[in-house]
Amino acid sequence: MIFENEKEKIAFEFMADLASEFTSRRGCNDLEQDMVEKFEGLTVPIDDNGTIIKGAIRMDFQVCHWLKLQIREESNATLS
Repeated sequence: MIFENEKEKIAFEFMADLASEFTSRRGCNDLEQDMVEKFEGLTVPIDDNGTIIKGAIRMDFQVCHWLKLQIREESNATLS
């Protein structure tokens, strides 16, 4: 896998840890402070009473959402 930057690498490793048997918790869990610090400066769209704003990553599902937003599609790409 090729990562564009260190934040993408950290996000991938975070997701891999979630998928491991290390934890049985999935979904809407608050990040530990050390992970909040690692994702500092990254934002995702957040619904604030019907208004979409950019907010800091604070929960595990937001890491997933941020990582999804990093995916770049190529017009001629094919899946094999």
